[in-house]
Amino acid sequence: MKFKNWWNFLNGDYDTRKSFHKFLVTGSARLDHYRRGEDSFLGRYLYLRLHPFSASELKITTNLDLQILLQFGGLPEPFLKASINHWRLWIKER
Repeated sequence: MKFKNWWNFLNGDYDTRKSFHKFLVTGSARLDHYRRGEDSFLGRYLYLRLHPFSASELKITTNLDLQILLQFGGLPEPFLKASINHWRLWIKER
């Protein structure tokens, strides 16, 4: 879901009601970019960079599994769907 001004909303909601909520923010937004701004989450968030699945994480044991990983990549959505049509749509969106 796209939400305009999500940063300001999240920042305000966290500051006023942090004992009621825990947030998990995902996506491609560069939160470290916002750290340099006027209003930051300094000390209030943990920045994690998630990488695609590796062959060892997926416990690849067959040539077919390896071919699927090589064809669709290690990002969860295209890998788990393993569909050419879905992969093309997914790539087009990005």
